[in-house]
Amino acid sequence: MNIVNRNSVADKADLVAVPSDLPVSLQSSSLLSLLSVGLLFLALHEAKARSVNHSDTPQREAKVTLIVHIPGSPSAEVLPSTNGNIEVSGRGQMLRVLSGPILGGPKRFVIVLDANMHQRQVLALEKKTAELVLLRLANEKAQGAILSYGPQVHASGALTNDWKALAGFTQSVEVDPDHSGDSILTFDAVKHALEILDRESGTKALVLFAEGNDRGSSEGWKSLARLAESNNVACYVVLFANHTFYGAKAIRHYGWDLLELTAKTGGKFWEVGQSDQKAGRVVMEIESEIDSQKLIEVMTNSGTPGRFHSLRITVSGKRVSAQTGYFE
Repeated sequence: MNIVNRNSVADKADLVAVPSDLPVSLQSSSLLSLLSVGLLFLALHEAKARSVNHSDTPQREAKVTLIVHIPGSPSAEVLPSTNGNIEVSGRGQMLRVLSGPILGGPKRFVIVLDANMHQRQVLALEKKTAELVLLRLANEKAQGAILSYGPQVHASGALTNDWKALAGFTQSVEVDPDHSGDSILTFDAVKHALEILDRESGTKALVLFAEGNDRGSSEGWKSLARLAESNNVACYVVLFANHTFYGAKAIRHYGWDLLELTAKTGGKFWEVGQSDQKAGRVVMEIESEIDSQKLIEVMTNSGTPGRFHSLRITVSGKRVSAQTGYFE
């Protein structure tokens, strides 16, 4: 009789004899059928083993700090206990809240102005709005900085509470003539602002005034979102644009990456175009958003490195907003 090779199938299934009195063609057919059955059995067995081994392998836990906004909350511990008040869910399961919501500390902020040549009709409004934000956020414990950009990035320096100097820097910003192929270094300016904020602890915010376009930066919005998240910086973006240059509907076309940046860092996104009235309302909303900015810490299960994991955060009895997830 013919016997299926033990090394290929017999380790996983019983040996089956093929009658020797069958015609050779039928013997070969029977042998092929047995091989197919054996290989299928082997594949199913290995798949089951992988499934069991995966489920038996404990997942590595990691702590993640998230930004959550709770309007009207006091400037200390927001809730006496997180149990039953804050719920964080993701990947189809509830995550354990370890601490918070609490203040990150005194306000630390950077305002970034878009001074590329296309903004020449709205730069004065950007500067006026920046000065109003400075007035609203300035206090004895807060610190800030101002940046401007076009084809180059200019900075007032490190964080400071010298509000007069910051106002003077803001007033000195002029349209940056383009000498490098129409480059607009929005993302490079954002990275520099995040690096300034990285040196300090506190309730950290980046306020970007921009047309929404970027050309020539060495950074992309995803790397900036990761950097902001790792340093607990909320990114707030206000789009300014000269509609006579772009057209009435074009402003939204340029802001999609920045919209993603704000959502993933617990910030907010506004469009004012060239409206002085809208800009005034946004100033008050920026102050309100930063005042409501708190931190919570949750325990997560580690997954694929570099992947973004969406989360949903709720607080019992309160209407809140929060960053939409975190990068592994």
